[in-house]
Amino acid sequence: MFEKQARHTVRTFTQEY
Repeated sequence: MFEKQARHTVRTFTQEY
């Protein structure tokens, strides 16, 4: 659960920057 959410967050953060 946390791993899946963390991966999504990292992807969004990377895309934003």
